[in-house]
Amino acid sequence: MAGVGWETLVEINSETAKSLKLRDGQFVWIESPFQKSRRKVKFSEGVHPEVVAIASGQGHYLYGKWQKGIV
Repeated sequence: MAGVGWETLVEINSETAKSLKLRDGQFVWIESPFQKSRRKVKFSEGVHPEVVAIASGQGHYLYGKWQKGIV
């Protein structure tokens, strides 16, 4: 996650991503019954091959001047 700033990524296992013909850094649409979101792909071996991971809230629950307005 270092060096990506305030961007929320979708993390996916690299083998799964390759099978879907995705590239690291590529933008994709992620869709659920609740929301649709455009995110940048980040390969991560720590993610199970059958799931994708998207962080929520940038790790914050109390917002300061640097996080203000970023969701």
